[in-house]
Amino acid sequence: MVAAMLMSVEWHLLTAFVAVLGLAFAPLLMVAGLMFAVPVVLAIVAAIQAPMPRHRHWLSRPLIALLHFRQPIARGWARYSVRLKAKVLQREAKRGKRSRPLPLDPKRKRTLQYWNTHHDRVVLLQKVKEEVAAAGWRMRLDSGWAEWDMEVYGSRYVKVRVTTMSEHHDGRGMLTRVRVELLPSTFCSVLSFASLIMTGLLFAFLPWPFSRPAILIPMFLWAMYLSNKAVVGPPVMALIDEAAEKVGFDPIPVPTPAQITKPRPVETEQELDLEEQTPSIA
Repeated sequence: MVAAMLMSVEWHLLTAFVAVLGLAFAPLLMVAGLMFAVPVVLAIVAAIQAPMPRHRHWLSRPLIALLHFRQPIARGWARYSVRLKAKVLQREAKRGKRSRPLPLDPKRKRTLQYWNTHHDRVVLLQKVKEEVAAAGWRMRLDSGWAEWDMEVYGSRYVKVRVTTMSEHHDGRGMLTRVRVELLPSTFCSVLSFASLIMTGLLFAFLPWPFSRPAILIPMFLWAMYLSNKAVVGPPVMALIDEAAEKVGFDPIPVPTPAQITKPRPVETEQELDLEEQTPSIA
């Protein structure tokens, strides 16, 4: 288990990160060299212990060592490349344009609200799950202990967290709200943490005029995160609205400014003149 971890692609990425930090703090270059040597030594040991074929070549053991070294990297890189690809989102970006306005709750940010006489949030959530799968987006469902219902991974920098709830209104129907949160993904969080460490080291060990461009590293990642939020949010919310329409959930329209009337002032009754007016006697 330990040997597999020390030969994984995550170990090599960590080695590369330490080597980059070594540009600002020289002793870390030696640490990066030792980290790189660990999987090489493990691959050589595995090649020495491997049984040789009957008709072996003098390059058999070097070849086995090379395969032991490359195999964890190739498998790990293929796994992460599939997870980080977001090409489906670009083809599905047109979903963000709906013919009708989204039924947003005016009091809650990125919260859709629907009305149905018979069905609650479970029916809507199941349909959203089917639509997300049909769109080709990766998702993760709540195991029963989380405070959310679904996470949709439409981008390598942003994950969309979907939370639903239903209110029963005295047998007349149910009000269902769908809250959509745009949060940084694990990949984005790791990159942000690494960029802050790198920026801090560059500011600490480089003279001031040369360390100023280091601030651009976290700013670039923050800009990437914000741009991905703007791209990912509308398609996912449109997909949820489309799923609600297919299962018969009626949108609760957002009141326009013209429909929002100011409360009228309370009208006071006019004082009654109780004086009897008698005709004058000439």
